[in-house]
Amino acid sequence: MDELIGRTIVVDTRAPYVYVGLLERTTADALVLGDVDAHDLRDTPTVTREQYLVRCRELGVLVNRTRAWVARDEVVAVSLLEDIVIR
Repeated sequence: MDELIGRTIVVDTRAPYVYVGLLERTTADALVLGDVDAHDLRDTPTVTREQYLVRCRELGVLVNRTRAWVARDEVVAVSLLEDIVIR
C-alpha cells in the first residue's frame, strides 16, 4: 500500500462509512488520512455509495476532517479516487 501514499484514496469499510482522503501513512493498525471526507452513507439514503463517490470524483473531496485514522480491521477495500468510473 506504500505506493498509494500521497494520493487521494477511497476507503470502504464494514460500517456504513466511506472515507475519501489523502493517504499520509499506514501503521500496523490503521490507515492515516489527511484532508478527509468521512461520510456516513445513512446521511444520504437516496444516494448510493457509487453515486456518492462519482460526485466526489467530479466535484472534489469535501473535507470535513483534517485527519482520520481508519482501523485496518474495518477496511473492506481501498482504491484511488481517480479509479472511480464516471459513466
